[in-house]
This record gives sequence, structure tokens and C-alpha cells, in this order.
Amino acid sequence: MHCHTHRSESATGICKSCGRGVCPNCARESALAITCSPACEENAAALQTMNERAMKIYGIGPDKPKGLPTNTVMPAVMGLGFLGWGAYDYFVLRTDMWIFMSLMGLLFLFGSWLGWRKFRQNGLNV
Repeated sequence: MHCHTHRSESATGICKSCGRGVCPNCARESALAITCSPACEENAAALQTMNERAMKIYGIGPDKPKGLPTNTVMPAVMGLGFLGWGAYDYFVLRTDMWIFMSLMGLLFLFGSWLGWRKFRQNGLNV
């Protein structure tokens, strides 16, 4: 690979932002990466900030928070709500809607369990 500016020079690095090869004369070293221009340096800093935020959101990396991922909590709450509604319908209202509500509750709880298991298998957030 050759430098994108000096075609006769061999590239010693790759710009983190645009992916072009850079020679030692063109390389700009920032705290986080090698870049080829001031615009790419700003973009590389923005990319680093975005990656750090994403790692916090998804609960990966060295600052991994402990807790249940959102995709398991919400279906579990909905599942419990459907089960509660089904129980209310069965014991108080005495209609046949309890079957549907109970099945929906079990379906949501099963989906919540699948999401939790998937996160745990991937080592994310739990």
C-alpha cells in the first residue's frame, strides 16, 4: 500500500477516519489514532466518542455495568401484566378471554427469557 498523497512512498499507517494509507510525512498522530488531515482527525475523535458511548449503552468494555438489559425487562413487565389480566379475567369477570391473555403473558415471558439468555451468552450487560 502506498501513501495517498505521495504515491512513491510506502504507507506506514492507515487513517482511522477515511482508511487511506499514509506515509510518515503525512501521518498526523492524535491521542487515539493516526489520521491524514485535520478533518479526519476531528472525525476520528467523533468516532472514538461514539464508540465509547455505544460501549456504555450496550454494557460492554471495561466499564461494563451490571443489570438486566432493557430488552428483557420490558417484555417481562408486559408478560406479567398479561398474566395478571388473564387471572383477573378468570377469577372475576369469568369470560373466556383469560386463555388468550395467559398465553400472551407466557409468550412475553418466554421472549424475555430468550433475550436474557442471548445477552448472557454474548457476555453483554449481565
